[in-house]
Amino acid sequence: MTRSFLTYVFLLGLVCCPQQAFSQEIHDWEAWRQGRNIAGLSALSSPRAMIAGKTAASSAELLGGYASGGFHGGSEAQELWQAGAKVETEVHLPSWLLTGNLSFAHQSGDKMCGSLFTQPGYFPFDVLEFTPGRKTLRTYAAGGGLAWQSDSPWILGGTLRFEGANSNKHNGFRHTANRLDLEVVPSVLFDQYDWRIGASYIFRLTAESLKAGSGDAVFLDKGMMYGAYQAWDGTAREFSHGFAVQGELGNFLYGDAEWLFSRGTAGEMFRFPGRTFSARLIYTLHRPAGVHSFRLGYDASRQELHAEAADKIYERLGFSVGPSWRFYRENGMEFGAWFSIIYGKDLGTLLPSFLDHDESTAGEFEADAVLPLGRFQLSAGVLFGRLFGDYRHVIEKEGDSPFRLEDWWDREQEVSDATRLGGSFSIRYDLPLRSVEGLFLEASCTFVHAFGIELLPGADRQETLLTLGYDF
Repeated sequence: MTRSFLTYVFLLGLVCCPQQAFSQEIHDWEAWRQGRNIAGLSALSSPRAMIAGKTAASSAELLGGYASGGFHGGSEAQELWQAGAKVETEVHLPSWLLTGNLSFAHQSGDKMCGSLFTQPGYFPFDVLEFTPGRKTLRTYAAGGGLAWQSDSPWILGGTLRFEGANSNKHNGFRHTANRLDLEVVPSVLFDQYDWRIGASYIFRLTAESLKAGSGDAVFLDKGMMYGAYQAWDGTAREFSHGFAVQGELGNFLYGDAEWLFSRGTAGEMFRFPGRTFSARLIYTLHRPAGVHSFRLGYDASRQELHAEAADKIYERLGFSVGPSWRFYRENGMEFGAWFSIIYGKDLGTLLPSFLDHDESTAGEFEADAVLPLGRFQLSAGVLFGRLFGDYRHVIEKEGDSPFRLEDWWDREQEVSDATRLGGSFSIRYDLPLRSVEGLFLEASCTFVHAFGIELLPGADRQETLLTLGYDF
């Protein structure tokens, strides 16, 4: 059915030959914003093509929030406070495009334990502790990009992104973690009036170091909560290289594909090679009432964990696929809907004669709307997700099984597998200050309820956020 629908949309675009107005404005619906190649934002299909002057959009925000509820993973806080600030800008000139962003976030929670890493689950192994205490996480991020075009059809561009984070446990089992994430993406685009094709090279470095106490208070998870109580501190590093290709026909049909290959190490104890693939197809339909954006996306990943003896002890793989639609009106009204199928598989082989096979398939649906009302802007959304299809937990063994944190594993599985229903709502007010046009206040809340919860401390999770912002 999806194939027939996309075929119909493609033929409709060829027949109607949709044309966009060159408004010289910056829009969220631009397809090139979904990919890696920043040069596409300066292409002839851009609303700013043939730009004669400067076009810019910038924003600055201060925010604070609070989250609470018992439906959360073991490494999350029952109650979490957060505050932060961010600045973003995008400037278009006749031959140049410049972008930049800067952000800082601070989070603090009580009675926290679990993973020592700043991003639990990023690496295929984990280090866990079980003494509740106060924990803080600070995240710093900066990035930017540029694109340059001359009288030739070639456009050169590139982006740079840096993110750093550090976390501290202040009481209980004290520890610190420091993370560095650096990504560089140079790109090139060949731009013709009716079509364009581009390519990008991707380099990424992720490193995180842990410093923790010793003793039996730390559990080393070697995949699927199999492991042993043993101390580990050191640095985990992952280098990733890859490339992406992009193409666009007219100003309505865009597609890209990306391949990324990674190789990681954690001292002499672990190696973890991996690879990811993603692809997108976006059809943009311009109509007098507004712009429709139809998208079909696919993402897949695979990662292995090898012990120091080169034996594979854990493997995880999965994919997600699904369509989405979003409608943009000129007055700021928006409607959107997404559906995705998510598949995951975990294979634990900590012992040569042992295999634990976990497999699941889930579906998620989301919809939201944005409604401007004078100086107010209302937004609302809904989310539903549930496990369906085959779900298997098969253990094949000869002899003894490796040790596992069964209670912890069961709780984490309940978080990931629970059927959930959620919603969101926000209200924004543009302050009527002539001296400072663009200043606004926004309050938002999100909530989720999970069904069939037996092991977790609660079935609900809610978050509120207050924002003071300035668009200029």
